Amino acid sequence: MEKREEPTSFLSAKQHYLPASFIGRFSNAKKGSLRERTVWVLEKGTSQSVERKAEDIGYLVNFYLLNGTQNIPDNKVDNIWGEYEKKLDSALTALSDFRQNSIDANTWLRVLVPFVASLFVRGPEFVDRFNEREVVKEIYQSDFGDENWRKDNTNIARVFEMQRLLTPVIAARWVVMHKHESDPFITNERSFGLFLPPGSETPGIAIPLGKETVLGLIPTWPDAGKFILIEKGKRQWRTPIERVYLSGNNFNDFNRTFAETSTNFIIGPSAESVEQYKDLLTNSTGAKIPIEMIWPDHRVMIAHEHEWYRLVGLIKKSPAEITSKDFEEINFHAVLNGWHPILALPTNLPNFPSGLGLDIHLKAIFLEWSKEPDVSALMDKYMEKIQKEMIDKSSQE
Repeated sequence: MEKREEPTSFLSAKQHYLPASFIGRFSNAKKGSLRERTVWVLEKGTSQSVERKAEDIGYLVNFYLLNGTQNIPDNKVDNIWGEYEKKLDSALTALSDFRQNSIDANTWLRVLVPFVASLFVRGPEFVDRFNEREVVKEIYQSDFGDENWRKDNTNIARVFEMQRLLTPVIAARWVVMHKHESDPFITNERSFGLFLPPGSETPGIAIPLGKETVLGLIPTWPDAGKFILIEKGKRQWRTPIERVYLSGNNFNDFNRTFAETSTNFIIGPSAESVEQYKDLLTNSTGAKIPIEMIWPDHRVMIAHEHEWYRLVGLIKKSPAEITSKDFEEINFHAVLNGWHPILALPTNLPNFPSGLGLDIHLKAIFLEWSKEPDVSALMDKYMEKIQKEMIDKSSQE
């Protein structure tokens, strides 16, 4: 098990937005812990790459440390990432293994899904994406809260946004792409980019898992459902993984994308692996990746926000033991028995029906997306009810 470095003092804590054990997977070294293995880094604006330990890349000091303005422990945000990172190496190794066409459900839900979802909220670029949202911008430009409060609010928003992203990450097709060529994959400070799957008009998300493989997340929304988990033995649930082998052109396209969209640096196992993309990195505009356009409609995501919580309870049972009640309620005992985000249960929204279901004959759990008009109608009806109750209460006073 890959251990995560625990800071000795909050005064100088290295807080990684890319896990050190993940960066180490791009190294040619075979010995030593992943975080101590060296990779080659080419920074934007420089002409030569440098060799560095994985633990010395992709971090900022006290990046997630809270300033005490919220009723949350100061190290809570960084600890959310740290819990799944403890098992990240073995999980990514299993995911990258071409011999496996499925992954253990608990590993998938507790390690791989949060790792993928967190890539979209952990990085420095999330600050600008979040702060530029109209509602947030209006609050931050007002006199409400000081700079410490705003920083804390943005950091806590990372965790709550990750919770909302868990369901689309679960619902996407997971396609692991393997290469034939000897040249390795590289990555950048975001460690994700967009690509166009064959035969699709909708972009997917490419995430390099190391120098040999790239994970493709291909949307199933808004219309298609997906079998998420299949029972392979009594209470032995697994999630299916698709695998393809890339041709030379497709392989090069991924590395070009990671270089062209970098705002800071690219990483690879050798100087040559990154320096061949020096011109692309130098000329990259650092344009923001429009990741929000990939996800389902905002209201639909809210309606399905708690599917992850239901799933970690469902996998404790066999298909014959699952009842309709299990699809609507959260098994809090199961949720707390391993990695979990900060559970946020909004009090100003209706109870949305789950999109999860069971095919008893196939012994499979599936997810179907709600339609945006249905979700909006349910929200509007709920708000009308709340407003009527407020008016009635006011008239009685």
